[in-house]
Amino acid sequence: YMGTFYGPTLIALGALGESTQSHFWNNQEGWIGADSSPCTWFGVTCEGPTESVVQLVLSSNGLLGTIPEKINLLTRLRYLDLSSNRLSGNIPEGLSQMTQLQYLLLHNNQFSGTFPTGLTVLIELQQLWISHN
Repeated sequence: YMGTFYGPTLIALGALGESTQSHFWNNQEGWIGADSSPCTWFGVTCEGPTESVVQLVLSSNGLLGTIPEKINLLTRLRYLDLSSNRLSGNIPEGLSQMTQLQYLLLHNNQFSGTFPTGLTVLIELQQLWISHN
């Protein structure tokens, strides 16, 4: 779907789908062969006249792989829940550029490496769940 203002959103969501094997997800509605607004895809919530992605909830959905750096293109994201999947590798430093993030739920995955210290600059962050990794 090539809406006029979906460029960065499609890049970010496309990178996430690619890096987490979206064709194997439990619910992949809208993500595969996407020909509709990303706002109609499973787990995606948008708001406002520009339909900015403000919430991404893909918990317990069979995601396998890594979180791509390009997820930081979702600049208006306030709620990110990728918990209870099989995500691995590092938690990307790029999340620290998502300045409106209030909830970051990454628990029950297989992340490794050091905690990205850049996340400490997220002054809007209210909840950070990273246990069981």
